[in-house]
Amino acid sequence: MSLAETIKMLELSLLDVDLPVEQKAELIDPEFEEIAPNGQVASKKDVMEWIASQSGNTSARWEFRQFEWQCLQDDMVIISYAAYKYDEQCKFSGFHYSVWRGTDGGAWRLFRHRGLRQEKASEYPK
Repeated sequence: MSLAETIKMLELSLLDVDLPVEQKAELIDPEFEEIAPNGQVASKKDVMEWIASQSGNTSARWEFRQFEWQCLQDDMVIISYAAYKYDEQCKFSGFHYSVWRGTDGGAWRLFRHRGLRQEKASEYPK
């Protein structure tokens, strides 16, 4: 599996309702920060609370389109993608950017995240 495929799989696993919350916590860096669409900064603790609140929603599934990645340095990768949430209806969520950081043990952890919601149909990717 290529590094790009590995990072994409890890990013998707954070949204996998079947993966236990404890395993998801291992994928998030202790120094993690997320900038929400409203500009607020969330910590790992904040995001883990949100992830735990989603664990009962077994109907929601996610797909990434327009996935791109770039190696910033040996132990840091940035990815971008359009996220689609499939539940009662398929809907476009927005564009997302994540920075993944490699650990000394060879694992990768989500270090930074930024989601940008799109409100207008004309802004939806094809």
